[in-house]
Amino acid sequence: CYKDLFNQLQLISTQENNRPFYINFIMADGAPGIRKAQKDLFPGAKRLMCWAHVIRKCHEHRKLVPKDKWNQIDLDIHDLQLSFSDSLFQCGASLLMKKWSSDTLIKQFQEYFYDQWIIKLPLWREKYEGAGINIPSTNNGCESLNGKIKQQYTLRNELHLSSFLSKIEQMLHDWSTNSLLNDFVTKPSISTTLELISIKWPNSIDKISILHWFDSWYTVPSSNSLIAPAVWLQMYQQQQQ
Repeated sequence: CYKDLFNQLQLISTQENNRPFYINFIMADGAPGIRKAQKDLFPGAKRLMCWAHVIRKCHEHRKLVPKDKWNQIDLDIHDLQLSFSDSLFQCGASLLMKKWSSDTLIKQFQEYFYDQWIIKLPLWREKYEGAGINIPSTNNGCESLNGKIKQQYTLRNELHLSSFLSKIEQMLHDWSTNSLLNDFVTKPSISTTLELISIKWPNSIDKISILHWFDSWYTVPSSNSLIAPAVWLQMYQQQQQ
């Protein structure tokens, strides 16, 4: 099924754009069917997994951890997700497992995390922040559309193909009609409150901490940064050597 879908995407894109269809990244969940289809049809594409799926599943297993320890574990996982290179992520994951294994009270969660997200589904490792520069780390847009399909059309039921095709026809009709009634938004709306904050921001930030990265890119300290921009930039440059 996924092979047919990917083949049709290739065919339609090539016909419409009059150029070869190349895939550099594929973001999906951990379904074996998607993984196999990607390996067969797009072996050179980098396989990404939505970060939101990973952290949501981890939250569902928080019962394995004492309440007073969960906040730190959650912070550890989020910090690991901020890795900006493969080697840094692998090193961070190894250190995190050593840290957690030293605490017997979180042993169950450590075993779950290692087995599920390091051994069985290492795909999420490819969606830390440095896995794909300038691309999203979540597929929230697709998930939002998927939610509407389940709530308004399939009603969260598994349908036979014949029934689902009629639902698809209904969806396309509804979406096409709605597109005539609602203007397509090409730029975000900015509130006056946000404008005021943006005006004040340049005056409040420490300009000495703004460092040139490359071309027109700069590193800017966040409001609650854990490390200084200079240290971060030095770490990044060392990883690229």
